[in-house]
Amino acid sequence: MILFLLFSCGFGSDLINKTDVKAIQPSEIQNKVNNIGERNWYYPSTGLILGFQEDNLQFIAAKKALKDEEFKKSATIVIGLLESEPENAAYHSFLSSVMLTMGDVKQAKIAALKSVELQPSALSYVNLASVYQANNEFALAEENFEKAHQSSPKFFLPLRNLSSLRYTAGDLKGSERYLRALLRIDPDDSYVYVSLAEVLVEQERTEEAKEVLMYRIQELTWL
Repeated sequence: MILFLLFSCGFGSDLINKTDVKAIQPSEIQNKVNNIGERNWYYPSTGLILGFQEDNLQFIAAKKALKDEEFKKSATIVIGLLESEPENAAYHSFLSSVMLTMGDVKQAKIAALKSVELQPSALSYVNLASVYQANNEFALAEENFEKAHQSSPKFFLPLRNLSSLRYTAGDLKGSERYLRALLRIDPDDSYVYVSLAEVLVEQERTEEAKEVLMYRIQELTWL
């Protein structure tokens, strides 16, 4: 298995209802958060939150709670913020991250879609793509990672995920193409060299893989 897969896809049977895109009320989310108990959540967060006012102490507290794995507290804070500012793209982006972390893929999708609607950007597209990827909807994930890449061609995260998706689909040439694009953006990322070498090996291009690794080793010895 290639080393650079970034997001877990093991989200169980909590599938997204593709026809239900109406966001439920914050009070309904709050009731759900209050009723989840003390389960040990293990779902990964995207960690992608749009820009916001650093002097907003409540939002800062919500971010800290998420970082500290206090998911109920984080959700409670951002839900309160959304009640007062329902059109704030950053709050919806953050809620998407929290809900994905807690395994609520359906609500994560709704929040991510709203964030894209309010403020289309590379980050908001990546957020939405991550939700699709978590739900094994890989075609939609790839579509939105590609939108993120087009929106910000030098942003590394869409390219990493596109390479990963192409690899998973068995398209080694496509995966290689995105990895080489990554190296043009950041030629000092050893992680990408290793991934590229692995993709080349799987294409039975062992000598090229050796050259890639030896080149990076030589670069490191000069640092």
